Amino acid sequence: MKRTSHLLKILFVLGLAAPCAADWDTPTEDSMVMTATTVDGGKGPELIGDEPGFASCGDVCETCGQCDSCCPCCKCGPPGRFWIRDEYVGWFARGGRVPTLVGTNPSGGVPTTTPLYGNATYNGGFRSGNWVQSGMWFDDCKNWGLQGDFFFVGALSSPFFAQSNGDPVIGRPFVDATNGAITQQLIAFPGSSVGSIGVDNHNSLNGGGISLRQNVCCWSGCCDGQSDPCDCNYFCNVDCCRVDLLYGYRGYRFNDSVGIREHVTSIDQTTGTAVGTTFDVNDNFHTQNNFNGGELGIILDRYKGRWIYEGAARFAVGNMQQVVTINGSTAVSFPGQPTVVNQGGILALSSNIGNYTQNSLRVIPMLSGRLGYRVTPRLSFLVGYTVIFFGQVARAGDQIDTTVNPNLIPPVTGGGPNRPSFAFHTSDLWLQGITIGGEYSF
Repeated sequence: MKRTSHLLKILFVLGLAAPCAADWDTPTEDSMVMTATTVDGGKGPELIGDEPGFASCGDVCETCGQCDSCCPCCKCGPPGRFWIRDEYVGWFARGGRVPTLVGTNPSGGVPTTTPLYGNATYNGGFRSGNWVQSGMWFDDCKNWGLQGDFFFVGALSSPFFAQSNGDPVIGRPFVDATNGAITQQLIAFPGSSVGSIGVDNHNSLNGGGISLRQNVCCWSGCCDGQSDPCDCNYFCNVDCCRVDLLYGYRGYRFNDSVGIREHVTSIDQTTGTAVGTTFDVNDNFHTQNNFNGGELGIILDRYKGRWIYEGAARFAVGNMQQVVTINGSTAVSFPGQPTVVNQGGILALSSNIGNYTQNSLRVIPMLSGRLGYRVTPRLSFLVGYTVIFFGQVARAGDQIDTTVNPNLIPPVTGGGPNRPSFAFHTSDLWLQGITIGGEYSF
C-alpha cells in the first residue's frame, strides 16, 4: 500500500512538470535535484541543480517557508558559470563644430567669406558599432564573479573636396592679425591661380573595462510570496531577481582629426612667381582624449517567465588626459627646380605647431537598460539602450585659430603677433546607443 502511495506521488509530480518539459530543454539527472533544506534564518528551501528554474521536481516538499530577506546562495539567472554577450550597437554622438575653412564669393570677387566647408557641426549622426561582454562566476552560488567588456563606435567622417579653374572662386578666409581685416589665401581665382582643396574630418571612440561582480541581494519565487518553489509549475513561471555590485577598471579613448590639404598652380604672368609653380599646403589638427580610472556600478537583473529585465548604472572616476597635435607644411615646386618644403601651412604655423597635453579629474557615468527574451534556458535575445556622458573633451575643430599673421606664412618674413595661437578649448560629448544582440550561458 505504501509503495502504491509513493508511486502515485511520483506520477503526480511528473504530470505537473510536463508543461515545462514541453517548453524547455530536457533536464539532466543532476539538474532534477531539489532539496528542502532551509538556510539559516528560516528563509525557505534552496534550489540545487545545473538548470535551476527550468528542471522538473524531485521529491515534493511538504512545507515551504516564505523568504523575507536576501538569500546567501543565489540561483537566479541562466544555468552555467560562464556567459558571453554580443550586441550590434547603433550609436548617436554629439557632433563637433568646425570654423569656416573653405569659402567662395558668389559675385566672383573677394573676400571668400561664403562658407563652402565649416561654420557648422559635423560627425554627429548615426554610426554602427559593436559591444562584446563576457564573464564567469567563481562559485556555484554565483556570489562572486569576473566580467569584462569592450565596445567601439565606428569612425564617422565628413569629407569635402572642391576644385576650380578660377570660376567659381575658392579661397581660405581668415582674419589678418596685423590689421583685423578679413582676407583669404586664394586657391582658384580668374587669371591668378587654379587648384583644389580637400578637408578630412573624422573621429572615433572606443572603451572597455574589467570588474569583479558581487551579488548583494537575491530573491526567487518564494521571496515575493506569490510562487511556491515546492510546486513544479513554479518552474514554468520563473520569478526571481538579483542585485550585483561592480568594482573594477574602465577606459575610454576618443580621437578627433581635421586635416586641410590644397594644391595650387600659379597662372599669373604679372607677378614674380613663375607660371606653373605649384604649392602643396597641409594643415593638420589631431586630438586624443584618453580616460583611465576606477569604476563602481550596480546591476539589477529580473527574470519573469521567459522575460529578462536588466538595468545598470556605472560611474567611472579617474584621469582624463587630453593631447593636441598640430602640424603644417608647404611644399613649393618651381618649374625645373627641386621641391622645397617649409614648416607651416596657413592655420598651422610656427606660432601654434606642436604637441600639447593637459590632465584633469573626470567622472563619467554610464546608464543602460535591456529587455530580453529567453529562447532557451541558456540563450537569450536582448534589446536595450545606453547613454554615456563624457563631459568636456578636446575636439580638433575647437583647436583651430582662424586669426593669422600673414608674415608667418611661408616664406616667413617675420614681425607682427604670434597668431594663430594655441589654447585648450573643450566641449561636451555624449553618446547614446541602441543595442540588439544575444547572450549565451554555459
